[in-house]
Amino acid sequence: MKYLYIFCFLFLFCQYVFSQEIHSVTHTPIVENQHPDEYAKETILFVTVTQDITLIVFEHIVYPYVSDPWISLNSQTVLSYNGNVSQIKSWGFFNNGTDDFKTLDFDQKYSIKSDRRYVFYMAFNSIPKNTNCISVYEDGKKGFYWENIRLTTGNTSENSPLNHNHSSSTASETFNIKASGTCFAINTNGYLVTNYHVVEDAQKIRIRGINKDFNHTHSANIVATDEKNDLALLKVNNITINNIPYGISSQIADVGDDIFVLGYPLRAVMGDEIKLTNGVISSRSGYKGDITSYQISATIQPGNSGGPLFDKNGNIIGIVNSRLAVENAAYAIKTPYLFALLSSEDNISIKSNSSLMNLSLSEQVKQIQNYIYIIEIE
Repeated sequence: MKYLYIFCFLFLFCQYVFSQEIHSVTHTPIVENQHPDEYAKETILFVTVTQDITLIVFEHIVYPYVSDPWISLNSQTVLSYNGNVSQIKSWGFFNNGTDDFKTLDFDQKYSIKSDRRYVFYMAFNSIPKNTNCISVYEDGKKGFYWENIRLTTGNTSENSPLNHNHSSSTASETFNIKASGTCFAINTNGYLVTNYHVVEDAQKIRIRGINKDFNHTHSANIVATDEKNDLALLKVNNITINNIPYGISSQIADVGDDIFVLGYPLRAVMGDEIKLTNGVISSRSGYKGDITSYQISATIQPGNSGGPLFDKNGNIIGIVNSRLAVENAAYAIKTPYLFALLSSEDNISIKSNSSLMNLSLSEQVKQIQNYIYIIEIE
């Protein structure tokens, strides 16, 4: 009986969303206040209002290496508008990066993975066309999931991400990408490095940004992995990468040494332009004294995983792999462990010395950024 109910609901849900007139769609609406969360980031991708339903679609980005992350939604979740309240009807997630979705039960904890991007939905009754602002919160408790979500009005069904007849590729990319991170070139033959946890569950791996081209992607294959030290070696075939300016150093940095990080964190919020953060080596050991890692003061976010850690001379000295959200501490794997992984493969030559030593940081970044790429996991 339960499964029959779910089937009937999904059928009606599809009818409501995909077949009925869409009154309005608001893409990434402005939110005046958002529920604070130490472990994850929830950004509303869009709000769709039809004649029978209000659908809020949001992404849930879990910070790297959070211990046993989970998600749950209370059955007392409500949507308020113009002094009225609407009880939540259903919630769930978009399954396997597609437009197919799966309903979830209320008040139940669901285990999820750290350093992953999930797309969820909440479904409420329809709201009037002229509604300009809504809020979502848990009835009886202080604090909002989102307070004062600013909506636009008007019939925008042709632009709706839920309209299966649209020609835009934006929605397709939104639901096809399960996770994204950062990777970097290590030689001219198409070998790249990232974290093992970035590609751990990958069915397909795509690289964006090779030879400055961010409009097209290249398929990559996993060549070798080191799960213990969170490293992965990838290969993109039929690609030549010329004039890599940085070297990969086997030397261990000292506490206080200047460092910087380049990568592609929180793309849905921050965009696809490469991001720079800098700081110092805070410790020569990582989480709980792990000797394989550095602790660094540079800020990192989900999406930085797999990116390179540079010293002041433009040499790679580590691979960024985690962040302790509560303490705002970041970690990077030391390069000697990358050399150990590379030694298992034949004929992989790498450059050991940087040609950026006498350049300013901004000049170094200009030359380095063309060899650091977005990795997309399907």
